[in-house]
Amino acid sequence: MKFSIKASELFNLVHKVTSISEGKTTDLSFHNNLKISVVNQGGTSLLLIEMYTRNSAIRVLHKLECESISGVLGVQTKALKDFVDRINKELNLVFTLKDNMLNVFFGIGNVSFSANTEDAFPPFPDVSGAPETLTLSSTFFKDLGYAYPFRASDNSDRQHLRGVRFTEGKLIATTGFQIAIKECESIKTLQSEFTLPNLHNLKKCFDPSLDVVMSFLGSAVSFSQPGVQLINTVLTGKYPNWKVFLLTSPFVLLTSKTSEIKSALSLLSPFVAKKTPIVKALFQKDLITLSTSSGTNSGSVRIPCQYSGPEVLTGFNVDYLSEAIDCISSDDVTMEVRDAMSQLVVREPSYENRIMPARV
Repeated sequence: MKFSIKASELFNLVHKVTSISEGKTTDLSFHNNLKISVVNQGGTSLLLIEMYTRNSAIRVLHKLECESISGVLGVQTKALKDFVDRINKELNLVFTLKDNMLNVFFGIGNVSFSANTEDAFPPFPDVSGAPETLTLSSTFFKDLGYAYPFRASDNSDRQHLRGVRFTEGKLIATTGFQIAIKECESIKTLQSEFTLPNLHNLKKCFDPSLDVVMSFLGSAVSFSQPGVQLINTVLTGKYPNWKVFLLTSPFVLLTSKTSEIKSALSLLSPFVAKKTPIVKALFQKDLITLSTSSGTNSGSVRIPCQYSGPEVLTGFNVDYLSEAIDCISSDDVTMEVRDAMSQLVVREPSYENRIMPARV
């Protein structure tokens, strides 16, 4: 193997690939190594870098300007990433493989990495013949931003809650105490239903201004743009019946300024107890009072609103409420409340977030 590449280009490729890292080592060597391949196709030399984790796989492709010698090897992920982070990005790097060592020459010196030339990596998933393929418009990334912050629980026994559900033209995420529902035009025609983890990787791997091709492979889903392909394994297990959150009993509507709610939550955050991060909410005619306390410290903020329902005193996890409000893009936020035991519904067109009450 032999190829040359500018340090800045290699830096971008390595960081894109390692963005899916789960930060954990395993007994499988290919989980801790990057697969580097040079192939020649029709007179064009291509550099491919692949990374595999327990739930994902990624491949990036780069056209090499100079004639190269093909080959395949594995190199320790951390070692190569540390190198590209520190090297002068203006330098040109020349890579050669000799005696199971990957040598890198860069004008003022050279470094060497132990290389694994054995066939230790699994084959990259083939998406040809996928039963369902969609083109996701650039608005998909914005829609995903409404759902992903509410990905669920860290309970390893509830894996199916740890991702975003694609179903009925909607993106859904729930912790079991809160649910976010975002209508997504890009998946309106999707017939399959599945739950995917690690979708925060999409914004790290792809250009959010461009369309993404999504292919459903049954046990995994592929996302691709020119030069990069990401495979995410579908989470197994029965997804909870999210429709039970959608209560039909009458709620009372209230509206308030989004900025005022955000400001109030920010002001109260230093006074929230860490073990029980609850904020009390008192709904009165044309007024919301948010309050909280931690030890001897306490705070309360009064916010004007439009509300004509009964007086209701309830409470909510402040993190859930903050995350729901942060997703509101309009100047006014619409909320719905019924009584002290009911959900709080935060909504705007095509999006709603329902938060279960906490004991106060």
